[in-house]
Amino acid sequence: MSYPYQQKPTIAVCGATGLQGGSVVRFLLQDGAFHVRALTRDVTSPAALQLAANGAEVVRCDYNDVPSIHAAFSGCYGVFGVTSSWESGPDAERQQGYNLVYCAKAEGIRHFIWSTLERAAFPIPHRDSKDDIDSYLRSSGVPFTSLVAAMTFESMADSTVLKPSRGGLVGEWAIPTDSGIPCFCAADTGGFVSAVLKNPQSWLGQTLTMITDFVSPRQYFQLLGDASRKVIRASELSLEQFNRIPNMPQPPVPKEFWLNIKHLINNPTWPTAQIATCRALFPNAISLRAWIYNNQSALLFAATNPSS
Repeated sequence: MSYPYQQKPTIAVCGATGLQGGSVVRFLLQDGAFHVRALTRDVTSPAALQLAANGAEVVRCDYNDVPSIHAAFSGCYGVFGVTSSWESGPDAERQQGYNLVYCAKAEGIRHFIWSTLERAAFPIPHRDSKDDIDSYLRSSGVPFTSLVAAMTFESMADSTVLKPSRGGLVGEWAIPTDSGIPCFCAADTGGFVSAVLKNPQSWLGQTLTMITDFVSPRQYFQLLGDASRKVIRASELSLEQFNRIPNMPQPPVPKEFWLNIKHLINNPTWPTAQIATCRALFPNAISLRAWIYNNQSALLFAATNPSS
């Protein structure tokens, strides 16, 4: 699909300097089918200036400032929406998401792609706020596709620790050693978004769960050991031990992390068939094995220097 700049439909990308939004900007610019409007609170930041240098139209947008959202969405065909509860909390995130949907409807957005999370069977604040926004979007009348994110490779790497052990290293991860975790590479988000945007007849009103792999801590550390040619064994953590974590005097992880993992490992609704769907939709999505091999030096450094 190629045509003059003036005829290209414009996609507004929220969180354009973040991991998911930055991926969407990158993939859409590489594809060339859309004019990319990169939204950020600070248009003078180094990351924003780099986006402009790469060919994006960089526009200021604050999700707490409704007029700025209206201006950012004006004239756009589509929007990639993403919010974070980690900056201001789930209540603020919920309102920001409502603001995005409200403005999308007012501006006549024809395809709103929303990065979300599914609600668990028990309260998890960062999941609940995302799902509330998703429900609001579905009832708004805005044409949408919901992208449900599995655990990302990047967040997995941030939560693992390697310690010296006789004959090699031992990997610690507060997840039952043989429990599988659904995952995908957040840097590939743009590949899925690009494919969905170019196939609206298949994806409007639908949900795509972004998942390319299932991996247990034992498998993860085995892959990292194979890639780095080091002996890495997983520290053993049974399901029973995992379930006792919240009652420890000094839990190794925050309760919300523990709740999130509990949901991921106990959720029978994870659609494993979505792996094939995701591979067919975006064949170049990187596998966990390839990602580990490509990043093994950085992964080893981060895991052996967790406070860096």
